[in-house]
This record gives sequence, structure tokens and C-alpha cells, in this order.
Amino acid sequence: MFTKDNLNNVLEILKNELIKEDSVFFSEAYLQLLFAMEVLKIKENGKPRFKCMPEYPIHLGSDKCEVDLLIQDLETNEHTIIEFKYKTLNTEASSKASLSIPTVLGQNFEPKSHMAQGLGRYDVLHDLVRTRNVINDSSINVQNGFVVFITNDHNYWDTLKSGKTYKYGPNFHLWDGRELKTRDELDWERPIDPKTEEPKDITNSIGKGRNSPIKIRKEYKIVWEDYYRLKRCKNDKINLFRILKLEA
Repeated sequence: MFTKDNLNNVLEILKNELIKEDSVFFSEAYLQLLFAMEVLKIKENGKPRFKCMPEYPIHLGSDKCEVDLLIQDLETNEHTIIEFKYKTLNTEASSKASLSIPTVLGQNFEPKSHMAQGLGRYDVLHDLVRTRNVINDSSINVQNGFVVFITNDHNYWDTLKSGKTYKYGPNFHLWDGRELKTRDELDWERPIDPKTEEPKDITNSIGKGRNSPIKIRKEYKIVWEDYYRLKRCKNDKINLFRILKLEA
């Protein structure tokens, strides 16, 4: 089975390559590709140990979903799901971008400022819970799973600040050290419509697929680790990439 040690080893290899080139992942899809390529290099007795299947479709009850990466252990026929999230921040305000990375095409790449952190937090937790549900489904041959989130956006790991208004979902916050408990149910804080005195419909703001609350079914602790620091960028607010690894 693809274990937590395997996961950490692959992520360490990818980190060392980034440090060597003083570069970044150009997208979430690029992160997934590089990760899968390293997994395929793992051998046992001279033979490949794992098979990788990206964007693999799974039926969970009446719902169909695609997981970012399904890893099959060719020796034991055990399966592992890995979901990836990659968010970048390139400026603290409307000023000029601080990250500019030379590429093989001779042009510079400027990572986006993805923002919408509330939606990003929801998506991380949704992937975590969905992966746990897949593992718990006896009709699906999946034994374990992980969510890997890499970002240089400090808004994800910073603690909630008193007096600050969080427009989207403070309940989904991923501050460093937060503990999620079994049976926790996390939902959006929906403002009350003064005319109807009912919670407003915020579907247009959060998207139809994010309307459901997140129901935690296992205990987790949010632990962020420093992943690497981009030397070419002197802005200490955005040159540090950190990683969150959650085992479903």
C-alpha cells in the first residue's frame, strides 16, 4: 500500500527539485503530474511497485466523482487516493506582482493570486471528507487516502483575528493547530435577509456544489509545515510555501 512514508518521500524529492531550480509549481495539474511521475519510479525487486491513474472516476452511492490521483499497489492490489490543492498569492495588495519565474520558453511566469480563501478552505475539507467516505464504502477497494495542500498564502494558516469580518465561512478555517472533532458539522454563516427574516441564499457566491455542510467523521489536527522558500522573491509575506498533509 502507498503509505504516509511513501507520500513524504515523494514530496521531499519534489521539494528538492524546486529548491535546486528556485522555482514553483506552475499549476495544480503540474504538481499532480510531477508527483505521479515520481511514484512510478518507485520499484521493488527491480519492478515498478505502483500504478498511477489521474482523474479517476468513482461512484460513491448515487454520486459520481473524480479523484485527483488513484494509486494501485501492483503487489497487493491495495488502492490509495490522493487529492491535491495548490493556491498561490502574488501580491498583498493591488501592487505589482512580486513573483516572476523564468521558464524554458524564455518568458517569465507570474503566479496568480487565487484569493477566495473561504472557498478554498471548503474544498480542502470537502476532499478530505469525501475521501474518508470512499474508504468507508465496502463496495470500493480503497484502503487509504491523503489530501495534500501547498500554498504561499498565509491567510490559510493564520489564526482567526478578532474583530475581522470573514465574508465566507470562518467555520472552515484551516488555522495552524486547529482540531477537527468527530461529529463536527461545519456550515456557512448565512446572513439574514431583513425582509424575510430568513437566511439568504448565497449559492451565487459560493457555487452550487458547496452548499452542503461538511460533516467530519474522524479527528484531525491541522498542522502546517514549511515546505520551501523562494529565494528570488524578497517579499517575506509570499516567498514561503507551506504544506498541509491530512490522512483521511
